[in-house]
Formats: sequence, C-alpha cells, structure tokens
Amino acid sequence: MTAHTPPPDPPAVQAMVRESGYEISEVQAELLAVYLRLLEQWNTRINLVGPRKWPQMLSQLVADSWHLAALLQELQWPHQCQSLDLGAGAGLPGIPLRLFWTHGRYTLVEIRQKRVAFLHNALAQMELPGTAIHHGRAEELPETLLPAHLVLSRAFMPWHQLLPLAGSLLDKTGRLIILSNTPARQEMFAERARLVQVRPYQIGDQTRYFWVLDRLARV
Repeated sequence: MTAHTPPPDPPAVQAMVRESGYEISEVQAELLAVYLRLLEQWNTRINLVGPRKWPQMLSQLVADSWHLAALLQELQWPHQCQSLDLGAGAGLPGIPLRLFWTHGRYTLVEIRQKRVAFLHNALAQMELPGTAIHHGRAEELPETLLPAHLVLSRAFMPWHQLLPLAGSLLDKTGRLIILSNTPARQEMFAERARLVQVRPYQIGDQTRYFWVLDRLARV
C-alpha cells in the first residue's frame, strides 16, 4: 500500500529546497506550493510529468529552475529582455524559474491545448510578473515576441534541429540555453553556433548540464 503524501505546504517546500542547498523566501515557498499542488492535481488527468508526488516533482524537476536562475543571474541581459521558453509543457523550467529570475518578459510557448490550459490556470493563481503564454507553434511566433534575447529548450526537439529555429528567433546578440543530461563540445556545432559554456550541476546523484550558445547561424 502506497503511503499517503500530504499536500505541499510552504514550510515543507521551503525546508526541502533548503535541504537541496538553496534558500527561498516565504513568498516564493507559498507560490511554489501552489504550483506543486496544481501539478499534482492536473497530473492525474493529463499526465503532465513522470513523478506523481510533489516531493519528487520538486527534487527531480523543479530543482533545475533554481540552478538555471543562478546561471542567468551571472549573465548580462538587456533591460527589456525578451525570453522564449519553447515547448513549455507543464511549465518546467519556466514557471518556477520566474519565482527566482524575474528579469524582462518571459513567454511560455506551447501548442498542446491541455497543457496551455494548465499553464493559464497556474499563472492565474500565481500572478508571476512579466510572464505570458503563447498558444501556437514556435515556428510561427508573432513579430511582437521577436527578436528574442534568450531562447530556452528542455527536450523541445533534437538540438541539431533546434539550432536553425533558435537562430531565426534570436537577436544577433541573443543566447540559446539547452537543458541536457549530457555535456557538449564545440566540435558538435561547427560553424552553426558558438558554445559559450557548459555548466554542470547536480540533481541528486545525477549530473545535468546547461549548454549556453550564441552566434547561431540564421538559416
């Protein structure tokens, strides 16, 4: 018989994040608890993510977001930074990320209707600043969202297909950040992009990576 897991509450969320080596405020913990509760509820109906319980969602999925926030805070961005989160799905890493990194305008791009409904529900309850949803294909974004200074991808499409798409969306000084389970080398990209850095980070026993790329070819 599976043990019952209490619903997420802010003190429990804050304590679990602290155990992972990251500090969040009470307000951030409250909003993160809202998100995790929604994720648990909706996940029973439309299978948003693999983990079924919020502690695993937090430790296995949401944790990427505070590591990503730390990286983004180290980089320089325009004051009116335009960010595109391609294939936003359940809002990972984007929704938790916006609790920790609130710079500029951030658009969650998703084509699947049920996931868009979840994203709207989450944003309505969390009221994240500068954060919006675009329901549509990444290849058909309106001019109002372009050019972007940051494109984020987590399992949106294979990286070799993503490069030309991201290149068409980015400002000439913009960056693409890919969340990956494997490291990268410059030789992989040849003249199609410059690999600025590969940032490793730990999630439990697993090492994950952020690939930071710029100078993407515009094909």
